[in-house]
Amino acid sequence: MLKIVIGTNEGKVLCISNNENKIKESMVNYLIDTDQEPTEDFFESRNWGEYDIEVYEYHQPQLNENQQIVLEWLKSTWIDRKKNCWFPFEVINSLYYQFDVAWGKGSYEEFKRIEKDKPYIKAYGELKAPEQFEVLEKFSRWALKKEEK
Repeated sequence: MLKIVIGTNEGKVLCISNNENKIKESMVNYLIDTDQEPTEDFFESRNWGEYDIEVYEYHQPQLNENQQIVLEWLKSTWIDRKKNCWFPFEVINSLYYQFDVAWGKGSYEEFKRIEKDKPYIKAYGELKAPEQFEVLEKFSRWALKKEEK
């Protein structure tokens, strides 16, 4: 769970982290910068409002089974993209294209056979827009981390 620490005097984001030591350090630095003297137990007491600090918790959504299937397919396609010289939107578009081709194959039975052979097509077809956004968010974060290495 991420915590977002804000100095309320300036509305300044002090820290976004899940690391308690970084959070505490950002708070202490803020107090020093604003000439405030914290009590010994200020962090543990959680009376941060009296120091003009607010802490918000951000719960990252957990993916359902269909989302996880699509995410894993996107990841594997991203890893293999170098063969095709693809960019991010091309990887995402290829998922839609495969679904569209499978759906346009003709019969419903043929589509069901393709879904069985390629479970990511079935999973993609069952995702609602908000679920797709969550998958795209996770995929983007994952791919950015991969590119940084």
